[in-house]
Amino acid sequence: RLHLRGLRPGGLGGALRFIGISHRIHWLSGLLSRVQGNWWRYNICQHLVGTAFAAKVLASRLTDHDAPAALEAQAIVALLETGADKARKLARGLLISEIKPNELGERLAQLATEAQRAGVACRFTEQGKIALLHSDAAAQLFRIAQEAVRNALRHAAPLHIEILLTRHPKAISLTVTDDGRGLPPPGQRGAGMGLRIMAQRATYAGGTFSVGPHRVHGTRIHCYLPLNSPVA
Repeated sequence: RLHLRGLRPGGLGGALRFIGISHRIHWLSGLLSRVQGNWWRYNICQHLVGTAFAAKVLASRLTDHDAPAALEAQAIVALLETGADKARKLARGLLISEIKPNELGERLAQLATEAQRAGVACRFTEQGKIALLHSDAAAQLFRIAQEAVRNALRHAAPLHIEILLTRHPKAISLTVTDDGRGLPPPGQRGAGMGLRIMAQRATYAGGTFSVGPHRVHGTRIHCYLPLNSPVA
């Protein structure tokens, strides 16, 4: 969010240019996600489905001949079908551009379920009725939570992840915490774009973003979105 107090002459033009750049970054980020989602859908998913079909044919032939390898082939079929299902879910997540406000809680619950399948205890909690939220803002909150969970699974090796969506009198907040390794000191962090993109999404939605340690160890990511922001 921009603070216009104390702007020098011409400073407002710079602020407006910043807003324009923020909007373009958001648009490009969404475009990239859609391109990646379509690539997964039309390439990886179809490849896995085709491979699973070929493996089914092979398993059927081996079964007809009572070959000892028939059970192994059937196991390979099951693995391929599981991989295809996971690829389809990944593609659907990447293709999300808007979420109906009343679907945000459901989507976050699904995100928690997917994290549990990865072997981590993940819980989603919704406090208060989430309403008066624009679909684009809902999508931004979901993307922030999605990226936070993925970062935790990829880098932090947590045992627990908590996703909390809270309705305040004049705002909505999203908090994602984990009990993993935590963030390295600022000077030792890599050049990854995850945190930057999350912060950019929060700014685009008219909210604020913060990241820091959670209790003794772990990470806490927090997004606060006033309901009177232009996007909310």
